[in-house]
Amino acid sequence: MSVDSHSCDGCGRCLNVCPGLRVPFGSLAETPDGGTPAQLPLGPIKSAWRGHALDPSVRGMSSSGGAVTALALHAIRTGQADGVTVTRMQAGSPVRPVSSVARSQEDIVAAAGSKYCPVPACLTLEEAVRTDGRYVFVGLPCHIHGLRMAQSVDPRLRERIVLCISLVCHHTPSYRALDFALRSVGVRREDVSELVFRRGAWPGSLHVSLRDGGHRVIPYTSPVYWGYAFRELFVPRRCRYCVDKMSVLSDMSVMDSWSVSRPGDAAWTAMVVCRTERADAFLKSAVDLKAVAMEPVEPSIIAHSQDVSAHFEARLSCLRSAAVMDEPVPSYGLDGYEPGRVRSSRSISNRLLRAMAGREALWPILILCLRARARIGRLARRA
Repeated sequence: MSVDSHSCDGCGRCLNVCPGLRVPFGSLAETPDGGTPAQLPLGPIKSAWRGHALDPSVRGMSSSGGAVTALALHAIRTGQADGVTVTRMQAGSPVRPVSSVARSQEDIVAAAGSKYCPVPACLTLEEAVRTDGRYVFVGLPCHIHGLRMAQSVDPRLRERIVLCISLVCHHTPSYRALDFALRSVGVRREDVSELVFRRGAWPGSLHVSLRDGGHRVIPYTSPVYWGYAFRELFVPRRCRYCVDKMSVLSDMSVMDSWSVSRPGDAAWTAMVVCRTERADAFLKSAVDLKAVAMEPVEPSIIAHSQDVSAHFEARLSCLRSAAVMDEPVPSYGLDGYEPGRVRSSRSISNRLLRAMAGREALWPILILCLRARARIGRLARRA
């Protein structure tokens, strides 16, 4: 289960004291409609698609072709749900997220887009327990783990959560990652008036609006953003132990079409996996009513795009290494899985950069190192 706290930095120190970090895949693996068990790492696939939102305004303000926002709007417009769990950045503190249940199209649109920081999505389950209705739950794999565990003990959640949509997740960068990115462009968090993690042509850029009217843009592939820092330096320990990138316990998994779409594409940048009959029926109704455009793809394309096998093996290796060192790790009931050989990315230089990332006083030097590293890489590719 995810640790839902605005102050949580995902360090993983709570692993040995939080019983919620046990995820018994064996007992949770049966799909709600009695279909194929949710086997790791890819999970059951009833249908696989590639597409985007048909409304250009929704597509323009969202990540991954606007698929999740379009599907959430479709659920409300057609009366298939009374509310959808969403996450937006706080109005008074735009560098921190807040999760809520959206009951109007306006609230769904206001929450569009990716949030690259720890998110308290499971806090919305309290409203689903208190208030009768039908809900679409949107979250990351760790949120889905928490939801499924809660549903196993509370029948109200089993009845009221009519659809579970998950975003495929490599990991969630810690809050320090965002502070680092802001520092790289000379911005303090208190100077930020608005923050959008992905805006513009796919895959988008980090856009930062300042209280003094200024504006900063950090490209997605920048070394201080997902080009390196967010991908390698600010990974919470708990995320390194997560084996469920594809969210096999969800009804529907949505992801970017990496290795399929090209930078700058305006459409067809989302991929969707329907795992249950109700998810398949819901997506097809969204296609029929022109909320989204979708074309079928082979499951092998999904696996290739997300590098599923390599990610799974790497996480198993992290678990095994931690266990050897007698460090606390989450219990998944994966005794039958043995990690294969994984090429380690922890070179001496990478270890040095990670050590520097942990010391805020060294960030100015780290920023220079990352930019020099990226420049050397560009020159090498041209040679």
